[in-house]
Amino acid sequence: MKYILEIYYQGDCIERREQDDPLPNPIPGDQLYIEFNNSNYSDLEGHWWTVKSRSHLLFNQALYTLQLYCEPNSSQDRD
Repeated sequence: MKYILEIYYQGDCIERREQDDPLPNPIPGDQLYIEFNNSNYSDLEGHWWTVKSRSHLLFNQALYTLQLYCEPNSSQDRD
């Protein structure tokens, strides 16, 4: 099975990763430290993000997508 993680912010997918191993399963309210492929997000908003909601998609038992809708938690970066 292929696992896909998508991070959304303000309606846009800002990070997408694929892997063969199962994904972590954060819940709303969890804090995530994200190293973005596009460093502009880290530079502007910081590395710490809060999960606001999530969705799971499963296609033909071969592709699992976890969509996380997040907001930056830049106060965490200043600690």
